[in-house]
Amino acid sequence: ELANWSQPNDEVRVMTWHDQSGNGRDATAPSAALAPRIVEGGRLVRGSRNEPVLRVSIDDSLAVEDQGALADTALLSVSIWGLVEPWNNVSQGFLSKKAVSTTTGLRTGWAVSVTNPDEFLIGIGGATSSPEARSTQSSVPRQIWHHTATVFNGGLTGNANRLKSWLDAQPLSLSFGSGTIPNRIAAAASPLLIGKGGTGLHLDGQI
Repeated sequence: ELANWSQPNDEVRVMTWHDQSGNGRDATAPSAALAPRIVEGGRLVRGSRNEPVLRVSIDDSLAVEDQGALADTALLSVSIWGLVEPWNNVSQGFLSKKAVSTTTGLRTGWAVSVTNPDEFLIGIGGATSSPEARSTQSSVPRQIWHHTATVFNGGLTGNANRLKSWLDAQPLSLSFGSGTIPNRIAAAASPLLIGKGGTGLHLDGQI
């Protein structure tokens, strides 16, 4: 389902991104003004292999309404094809399903982002802690298409075993800072956000 108009920029924006798996997890934009574009300047937005892609800019996003199976789990795999624009080299989010407690500040759920300067960042929120892991080198050059994959397995022991990430089929070396990756991702009463990693973490790029 598309919302389209010819002025001011000859754009076609995606209001609904239909789930092709048959599970009914369609993604919707918050409004026509904040919907990703598939046509920009009168031209179809295309990826590195000439395939149609979505152009996401500041404040644009799509949301899949709350699905408990996407958090409250001990197993999670996330795979993303994306391109990040420079946008002043600030942090940008690819995907997230997280909530933040207004009383404790604890983050539940998870998020995948690119931070400044170009480091891969994964946040995992458990019942009592919300540690983050980031790549130990600036490994995500912008304005280039990348494939990222992250696997969480809470049944294993140790941070490096519970959380692993790859960039363009190469394993990423992750720094876990303080805290222990939990054995289970805590439930997050929030939608799955596409093109947004949380408050202020908007993607400016293509997916």
